[in-house]
Amino acid sequence: MHEFQEIHILELLPQNPKIKLRESTKKVNPSSFKAVKSEEEVKVEEERRKEARTATAEEVAEEIKVPVVDRVTPYWKYTYEEQIEKKRAQLTDYLTSFSTTLEADLKSHKEDQLPSWYTPSQRDKRLPCELSHIIECPSAYRDSYRNKVEFTIGRRYQDNAICIGFNAGNLSKGITFVDYPDGIKTNSQESVIVAKAVEKLVIESGLEPYDKRINQGFWRLLLFRESKRTNQLLISVIVTDKYPHATEEKIKEIEDKLKDLFKEGTLINTLQVVSLSMIYATELSGGYKETDRINVLSGRDYYEEELCGYKFRVSPFAFFQVNTSVFTEMLSIIAEFAQIDENTVLFDVCCGTGAIGICLSKTAKKVIGIELIESAVENAKINLKLNGLDEQKCEFHAGRAEELLPNIVREYSTKGLKIVAIVDPPRSGLHKDVLKALRTCKGLDRLVYVSCNPQSQMKDMQALCYAEEKKRRAPAFKPIRAIGADLFPHTNHIESIVMFERFYE
Repeated sequence: MHEFQEIHILELLPQNPKIKLRESTKKVNPSSFKAVKSEEEVKVEEERRKEARTATAEEVAEEIKVPVVDRVTPYWKYTYEEQIEKKRAQLTDYLTSFSTTLEADLKSHKEDQLPSWYTPSQRDKRLPCELSHIIECPSAYRDSYRNKVEFTIGRRYQDNAICIGFNAGNLSKGITFVDYPDGIKTNSQESVIVAKAVEKLVIESGLEPYDKRINQGFWRLLLFRESKRTNQLLISVIVTDKYPHATEEKIKEIEDKLKDLFKEGTLINTLQVVSLSMIYATELSGGYKETDRINVLSGRDYYEEELCGYKFRVSPFAFFQVNTSVFTEMLSIIAEFAQIDENTVLFDVCCGTGAIGICLSKTAKKVIGIELIESAVENAKINLKLNGLDEQKCEFHAGRAEELLPNIVREYSTKGLKIVAIVDPPRSGLHKDVLKALRTCKGLDRLVYVSCNPQSQMKDMQALCYAEEKKRRAPAFKPIRAIGADLFPHTNHIESIVMFERFYE
């Protein structure tokens, strides 16, 4: 039997919207106290908390009204038909915003002119091009479709318990609570099982979750990546590197427990854990990056995904589409927009690990991938060999697109070949120098822009489609057709694909 002691505490009343404090006396078990900190450490953390943004009681009360399920999947309450209608309206609004911005810019810069492709008919419709349809997610894949889930490790607001789930607060307001992932339709059952199992280990460790407000704590994220096609699973636990309370012995104990937890057949029978690792992060933001130290506890540092009959190695850090069932159909639209044939040289800009270029390589004369991140290019080259593809037909280059693109395009355009570019940038969109390179590339007359953020896509369209003038010394691109793809059912996100052709007067 443990001896219990009475301690005097201040207790937070979560049910009170004014977040008042009350005094109380409780019996606690002294053995439950973990990782006792020195007076100096407590003082440093207290100073950081004072400097950090602190939410008011009203802000906290307002934030916690919104359940995690509504934050992560705000459309879950709607029928699928209603979701598609909403997303079509969103994409229409984004396209309309391009026309509105175009005309507003012209009024404030009188030296500019409307691009001649922008006809009175388009001006009346407020749409720069046709929006044909939204690619719907097949009914069998509308739930549990995410092949990547990134869980946050933190504390719940309701009881201050350690929890692995999703953010339930707003960091900009100083609210960093986390809540359980229960009821979120996008996640697989296996991902929730893994989260619950690791959560138990985290609690037992006695080490604190990372607090982004003060940049303190050990446990950060749980990364879950799976393939239902190959039945492979990758699990990475992201923690703080060189955390003061995590001794070498403690780290070894945690790593051993993780290995025991995911021994073959002990937790999940439907998927094989082919990669288990811990990533030791240095970012103050609470995230992680590719240069962080990774310790593979079992298996290898990647899992394999299948797409269009090709295999791809996916590391913990690599980008890969989260909904492969819709992405497969989306690739057909991209190929149709690009009009690829045996005379086409296809440039895959922002190619990542080469998924789009490799999948479309069969019908092209040549595929050339360009990617800033060198390790992604190395992965693309591995994927090339993995699928037995000819390295003369597909090649990948690491470097800045604005530097590489003009010279390589020039080499092939002089041979009478058809040059087509596909761009699939991050959410922030394309860098202005890349946009300039695309705009001024002689011989590049067809462009397909794939975006997970239509807002940044519409902004980039300005650089591509505005009338030629001294800052844009090349004929404009004309948007021909747009299509949406519902890669993210139950959320308010939509993928946008826009086809452009060079417009010669």
